[in-house]
Amino acid sequence: MPLLTEQLSVWEIGFRWAGHDPCKLWLRIPLPVRDHFRTLIQEIYESRLECLTLRMEKYHGHDPVEATLHIQHWLPAIEACVAGRTIDRKLVKWAVVDRLAFFAWCEHHKIPLPEFWFPPGWGVEHEWPDNEPPGDLPSLAKSTLQRRIFIDRDHRAKMACQQIAIWIWSKHPDMSLKDVVLSMEIQNMCGGQRYEYTTVKHWIAAFDPHHPGSAKAR
Repeated sequence: MPLLTEQLSVWEIGFRWAGHDPCKLWLRIPLPVRDHFRTLIQEIYESRLECLTLRMEKYHGHDPVEATLHIQHWLPAIEACVAGRTIDRKLVKWAVVDRLAFFAWCEHHKIPLPEFWFPPGWGVEHEWPDNEPPGDLPSLAKSTLQRRIFIDRDHRAKMACQQIAIWIWSKHPDMSLKDVVLSMEIQNMCGGQRYEYTTVKHWIAAFDPHHPGSAKAR
């Protein structure tokens, strides 16, 4: 039966997308489900899929609960998941995706919408009441807009860092990956200072001419 809820965890999406019940006791996660987990977590980490419970910005506080809202807290688990080594169940149950964000991601990648969340006849159109001022958005719409601002800002920062990194390496091909990440252009001009070093490094590593698997090397 299609779900009416507007938010699901990666755990729930992965199982339901593969036709399995996420509420059962799973001692071994089926391979199709693991593949869904790897794809979704990587897309979240690459800022291509909005996640309501994970942010890309640095966290400098000491609150363990607040830290879980930032992607750096989960980085080892994310890397292990994407590499296909292990699935941290806490991570995939913590990462929550909004239905409209999932819809936009599927549309962008030309992926058929899964019927468990998008039954036949499901639509995304919504008309605001005529007597509602345009600037007076409901609280749900405001929170959705704020989340969209977060993901758009992360995506713009990533694109800017990649483009500037390509430019830097075209002028200074001997610069190391670390030096480029910490360069004034990346940190100040592209907003890299708002993100963890490992996040920016991951964004631009594919363009490092010294890396054997980089786009430049290929």
